[in-house]
Amino acid sequence: MYCTPLLTETMGLVVPPSHRLAGRTQVDLTELAGEPFVEASAAWGTRVATDRAFVRAGATRTIRYEIGDNRGLLDFVRHGLGIATVPRLFVDPDLVFVPIARHAPQLVVSLATADRDVSMPARELLQASRRLADEYRQSTVGSAATASGRITDLSGRPTERPSKRIGSCTLSSWLR
Repeated sequence: MYCTPLLTETMGLVVPPSHRLAGRTQVDLTELAGEPFVEASAAWGTRVATDRAFVRAGATRTIRYEIGDNRGLLDFVRHGLGIATVPRLFVDPDLVFVPIARHAPQLVVSLATADRDVSMPARELLQASRRLADEYRQSTVGSAATASGRITDLSGRPTERPSKRIGSCTLSSWLR
C-alpha cells in the first residue's frame, strides 16, 4: 500500500468567542486541566494524536463528551459545552482557533493507493488531491499547514516503496 501525504497541519484548540482562552495567542496543554473537552471517538486519528500530545506534555484533560462527527463536535464547542483540539481547517468562522504552544498534535492528510499500478482515474484523483492541498497551503500562508511532498511507509518513514504490510495507512499517517 502506498501512502502519499498531501498536507500536514498542526492542530490547536477551538473555543467559543466568549471562552476565557479566546483572546490568547497560544496555550500550553498543561493549562487545560479542569476544562471540559469535546473529543472525537477514541479510534479516530485526530483523537489518538491528541491523546499522545497530552501524554508528551505531561498534561491531563477531562473528556466530557465523545462525538462521532466533526460537525457535531464543533456544535458542542459553539454552545459552550466544552473545548476541543482540531486542525485549523475544521474551524468555522464563528469559533476561535488558539494555537498550542508545545506538543501540538498534527493532522496528516494522506491518500492511500494499492502497491501496484493504479488506474488512470486513481492517478487523476491523486493529482487533483495534490493540487487542492497546494491551493489550501497557499491560502493559509503563515499557518502551520505544510506539505511533506514524499511517500512514506506505514510508520511515516520516507521510502521509495512503502511497506507492503496491510494496515491503516490513514490512521498511522495521522500520528505525529
